[in-house]
Amino acid sequence: MTAPEPKTRSVKPYADVPGFPAGGPIDLASMAGGKADVELEIGFGRGRFALERAERNPSAFVVAVETRRKYVHTAATAAEARGLTNVVFRHGDARELVARFAPDASLACVFVNFPDPWWKARHAKRAVVSAALIGEVARLLRTGGQLFVQTDVEERAEAFRDALDAEPRLETASPGGFVGANTFDAVSNRESRCVDVGVPIFRLIYRRV
Repeated sequence: MTAPEPKTRSVKPYADVPGFPAGGPIDLASMAGGKADVELEIGFGRGRFALERAERNPSAFVVAVETRRKYVHTAATAAEARGLTNVVFRHGDARELVARFAPDASLACVFVNFPDPWWKARHAKRAVVSAALIGEVARLLRTGGQLFVQTDVEERAEAFRDALDAEPRLETASPGGFVGANTFDAVSNRESRCVDVGVPIFRLIYRRV
């Protein structure tokens, strides 16, 4: 009687997805290969917004960052299937990476779609939108470059607006901070669900001065 073959663990396809170098500056302009309009999405989730943004704006180059490896794999696979060469999906925590992104004044847009979906106080340390992150985004945006933040949590939206108002390098695109529509020709998965069920969305657009 022969011993049974040992079971082998299946390797998940998203176990080894592309990320960023371990140290030093990360040159987003070089990643874009010379494209003028470099854009950054922080926390792309399932990737719909970045995919649509790249597909509908071929002159732009979108760098999308997400902490969940599975979503990086899924979005990158979708981009390849669509033949998109102007978007890259990378694994990493933007809260830690953003200080390494370079060069200054190089980004046309930064997108933060529905961040910080937690309610308990102990989760505050996981917050994406902070004064530190906003400061780095202001550094990276070129003059006239735009930061777009949207959420379906009114309390969070007001906190984001206050934090953005406190950054002197940014100015609101609308009195009161909030805008009524998403004008960026792309929709995130969460945004689509909110629209379908009639959940209010609070949107903020700020420009680099």
